[in-house]
Amino acid sequence: IAGAQWTQLNSEFEFISENDEHADVAAGDRIIDESLVDEALDHLQSEASSAEAEVEAAETIPDSELRKQLVALKTRLDSEIKIHNMPLCYVRGDFFDRPPHPVFALHNSLAGTGLNPSGLYLRDVFIWLPYLLPGCPKRFMCTCGSALSRNGFNDDPIARRVRHIPDDFFLFTNRFICDGRRVNEPGCGTSIQGTDPHILAQLPRQVQVAFPAYISPRGAVSKLMVRLMRNTFSHRHGAAPFAEMVTEVQYLSHADGELMYTAAANFYGQTGLKRFSSFDDPHGYAGSPPSAPYLKGLFTDVVSAHRIFIERDTATKPLTVAKADHTFHVLKHIGSVKGEQIFTAASTCMNEFEEARGHAIVYSKSLEHVEDMYEHMFEGLRASGNPPTQILYTDSPQAERPFHERINKTMTLNVVPVTQWTDLPPFRSDPNTITVSVSDSIHIEEAANEILQNLFSCASPSQLYPIALAIKAEHCADELSRLQSPSDILPSLRSILTNSSIIKIGHDIRRSLQTISQAFSVKDIEPSMASKNPSTLELAKYAKLKGRVDSPLASLHDLAGAVLHKRFDIPAPSTSWVSPSPKFLCAEIDCL
Repeated sequence: IAGAQWTQLNSEFEFISENDEHADVAAGDRIIDESLVDEALDHLQSEASSAEAEVEAAETIPDSELRKQLVALKTRLDSEIKIHNMPLCYVRGDFFDRPPHPVFALHNSLAGTGLNPSGLYLRDVFIWLPYLLPGCPKRFMCTCGSALSRNGFNDDPIARRVRHIPDDFFLFTNRFICDGRRVNEPGCGTSIQGTDPHILAQLPRQVQVAFPAYISPRGAVSKLMVRLMRNTFSHRHGAAPFAEMVTEVQYLSHADGELMYTAAANFYGQTGLKRFSSFDDPHGYAGSPPSAPYLKGLFTDVVSAHRIFIERDTATKPLTVAKADHTFHVLKHIGSVKGEQIFTAASTCMNEFEEARGHAIVYSKSLEHVEDMYEHMFEGLRASGNPPTQILYTDSPQAERPFHERINKTMTLNVVPVTQWTDLPPFRSDPNTITVSVSDSIHIEEAANEILQNLFSCASPSQLYPIALAIKAEHCADELSRLQSPSDILPSLRSILTNSSIIKIGHDIRRSLQTISQAFSVKDIEPSMASKNPSTLELAKYAKLKGRVDSPLASLHDLAGAVLHKRFDIPAPSTSWVSPSPKFLCAEIDCL
């Protein structure tokens, strides 16, 4: 090895040793069992294996009544197609080849050796022969572009069992082959079932809709059952209770057949008859209701296949009236790995028809996590030709209003807030008020100490000192990480907050003090509020006592209009520092 190559190799090994913290690369092919989704994947794999085993167990066995029915059907279809160019069920205008109804099957069996229950074990068979359907192409084409040739019927299994209510049915079809033995147009040799999506796609749309089932490697289930699952699963009726319901219905169908058989024996005076088959006898009735893992796996396959269409449909729905909300209850039960919760909330946006227009699982209630979701929704409205959102309902309109107006600017077009105080002149603070804005601990201590000195320097202080607290958003984590005990609050500021001789006046002042107490662990505030003579004065309650407003919970806007006869537009909460010269009342204290 050359010297330069040796140097490069050593540098690469040195890089790996320094950056491969867990020795994943250096360990070579060692298997690292630390995946966050290993358990989930194992669970899904076990469900898939269980579903496949269930499909194999439900197959017809030799000498069973169902196998005899399918073998006879296969032979009969050959002769019917030779005579009528199509199955007789197509001549009748039906896809199903149905056995006689139990009443007629029992009556017809009298002509033989007596009542025979075997006719009551048979199932309906759906005949799907694409090359004989209305509107079919003259030649079905393979994915390689060559023409397909018919390749007869299936042998094992002859037909596929489809789970259905009240009884299962069988799906019978033919095979196609892209024949590589053709001289003029040799094919690729691919064999395709008549139920393959590639074959269905070459049929007219109305014929495609008539196909009765959803098929996957796990099994087959009827469209009716999928629709029932979709409606029940969306209303907290899971796979397990749905499987129990299907089992009950199929057992009742078996019981009805047994009742008709015994009643017919009594009616015709037949004795010494063969016993009616049990529900799960593979040689007789061969009942096989789907299990919960089977239904869950099939439903997952169906939804995965239709996901792109579901999302396209969702993206084209209107959102003229939006209802946005966070929920925390659901995430308490899902979305965790080994007991550790990953997400905190689920944000959902519904339209005026109660249709989910957007859904996101987020780490917190912060709106920054759903900003992309709302931007994509509003872009989708424009792309699909829907009108923009005009009204949005939320449980925190004051706090969320700036966010939504920034994302969807059309919500502010030609909008003029109107209240009973709209026509009043706007509120203006006293121009002689001196406002001081400080941000460092030294100046905060000096300002708070000056307030204390002025208050206690005279016998009857009457001066009002408005105080507003704010925290910069980008410094929020650092600030709160340092303010963990009462000793972390500056002494003079803490004295103002806890001194019962200083009356704290404000709108919803008790909640603001409680917020400060909880955020900064200043426990001395709560006893002062719980005393018989608390050092707080709620403006709204006082205005209600004086008869100026009707509710003790009146907003600052109503207080300003009813008491001061001024219009006060409440500013939106903000986590930024206040302006050096604010000219509005403090709406609330923002604590993150």
